[in-house]
Amino acid sequence: MSETVTLTLEGPIAQVRLNRPDKGNALDLASWQALADGFATINQHRSIKAVVLSGAGKHFCVGADIDEFEVAYASRVSVDRYFDAVAAATNTVARCPVPVIAAIQGACFGGAVGLAVAADLRVAAPEAKFAITPAKLGLVYPYDDLRRVMQLLGPARTKDLIFTARTVFAPEAQEMGLVNQMAQDPLSSALDTAKTIATLAPNAVVNMKRMMADVLAGQQAETPSHRALIHQAIGGLEYAEGVHAFKTKRQAQFGDRT
Repeated sequence: MSETVTLTLEGPIAQVRLNRPDKGNALDLASWQALADGFATINQHRSIKAVVLSGAGKHFCVGADIDEFEVAYASRVSVDRYFDAVAAATNTVARCPVPVIAAIQGACFGGAVGLAVAADLRVAAPEAKFAITPAKLGLVYPYDDLRRVMQLLGPARTKDLIFTARTVFAPEAQEMGLVNQMAQDPLSSALDTAKTIATLAPNAVVNMKRMMADVLAGQQAETPSHRALIHQAIGGLEYAEGVHAFKTKRQAQFGDRT
C-alpha cells in the first residue's frame, strides 16, 4: 500500500491502519487513494472474513489534511479529483463484502466521521471525540458521507451535528448510535469482534450484509435474488457444517468465502 496507510493480513482478519501519527492521521489525497487501493486488495482475498480499521498514535483521524487544501481546491478540476478520491475511499469501505470494524481513539473529525460511518461497526475509547466540521471551514460535506450519517443517526441528530459542528464524546456518541461499543482499548476490542466474526459462516455473513445494503438503499420488499440467497445457503456446505456441528456439540469449521 503506502507509508501513510498500511495493510496487514493475519489469517482471516485484515488490519488497515492510517499511519500519519505526527499529523493526527490527517488524510491527504495520497492517503484517500491508498485506502481505496487497500480495500480493493482485501476484496480479492477470499480468506479474509473481517477488517479492522484503525489509526496509529493518539488519534483515529483528525480529518482531511487542511495543509493540502490550497492545492486540492485550486480549480474545479482539482476539487473534483480530490472529492472523487474521497468518495472512492469511503464507498470502497462501505461496499467491502465482509464486516468492517472501526477502532477509534482520540479525535474523529470531519471526513474521518464519514470514513468511520462507512464501516459496519464502531468501537471507541471513552475519551474519543467526534465532530462533523465543514461549516467551520465554509465547506459542504460529501453527499455519500452525509447520506450514510443520516441513515445511521436519523435526520434530527445529523442536523444537530452538521449545523452546530459541535464535538461529542464517546458516551453521547454511543447514546445517539454513532458508537456501537466503548472500550478502554478499542483496537483490542475490535480485533476480538473480528475474531468472533471469523468463526462464523462467511458466505452467510456476506450475503446478509448484502441484503442489509439493499434495505439501506431503499429496497422495500424481498426480491427473487434475496430468496435465492436463502435457497443457496440451505443447499450449501456452510449449512451442512453448521447444523452438524450444532448437533454434535462442537465448534463449526467453515472455509473461505466463495
